[in-house]
Amino acid sequence: MSLLSRFLLTSGLCLSALGCHIFGDCSGPSMPIISVQPQGQTVVEGDTVTFSIQTDGQLLQWKKDGVALRFETTSQLVISPVTPAQAGSYTVDVSNAQSGDCATKIKTVTSEPAILTVTPKPIPAGPAAPSREPPSPVAP
Repeated sequence: MSLLSRFLLTSGLCLSALGCHIFGDCSGPSMPIISVQPQGQTVVEGDTVTFSIQTDGQLLQWKKDGVALRFETTSQLVISPVTPAQAGSYTVDVSNAQSGDCATKIKTVTSEPAILTVTPKPIPAGPAAPSREPPSPVAP
């Protein structure tokens, strides 16, 4: 092994594959850490639900049943009012990115799923219905 190769391996540097620079950093970003996972919840239709995550990640993307939710890229996901169609499995992709010599390197982890269960809104009880039994005979 040449002296240059040994230096590159031990220093964490590498030669750029595209020749953008003579030396490039190959270590990349650190893997993001999720310190608090989102929690599953059961709510009544029409209520508000909030999912939260705590992480050191730079980029977040909430998903429902594996499909990215447009513009949902913060540490909280608020759904209000909740409908039965919103029941499902919610996860967050958390990434750290680092721009290098010729490309951006990204490391991503996915949260554990948080299951949202939506129960139907209770039907309010109305006034008591009048009795339909025939009236009692009156004694003479």
